[in-house]
Amino acid sequence: MVRVLDCKDEWLARVKPDEWVRWARRSRLEPFKRVAATILEHVEGIIAYVTSGLSNGRTEVSTATAAVRDHPSTPAPSGSLRGGVRPGQ
Repeated sequence: MVRVLDCKDEWLARVKPDEWVRWARRSRLEPFKRVAATILEHVEGIIAYVTSGLSNGRTEVSTATAAVRDHPSTPAPSGSLRGGVRPGQ
């Protein structure tokens, strides 16, 4: 599957996941069957990524960074406002 994401060939992006999904469905391992179902749900997005090279990875990182920064257990940077109060006031 990693090779599929690294290629730029739409045909390969359609054929290889389909081959893997067929193999996984025949497997006796339930986790593989669940992954196969997930791949089938997102196959058009996988193909779109392969053909365009675009992803929302940067947005996801920004969102995760903001969530960590804004979490109450994360110390506020000195001089910053959190909850409208400067530290030490």
